[in-house]
Amino acid sequence: MSAHTRVDTESVRTLAHAHTAHGAELTAVAAALGAVPLTSGDGALGPVGARFVAALADAVAAQAHATAALAERLGAAADTRS
Repeated sequence: MSAHTRVDTESVRTLAHAHTAHGAELTAVAAALGAVPLTSGDGALGPVGARFVAALADAVAAQAHATAALAERLGAAADTRS
């Protein structure tokens, strides 16, 4: 027995458009995260502050990477629409 599948193509197009828009927003967020100036090169924060800034910089970089990857996946999902 075969199953009949019905697809609301307009809803699929709407979802694809939303994915494209969300992907563009996430790309902007990733760029903003990548532009955050996180350095403690002048030593004003001391060793504890320097470790904190280094950990924060690592976390921001990881989130920028994850955000960019999600944006890429959303773009790919939008490209598979009919």
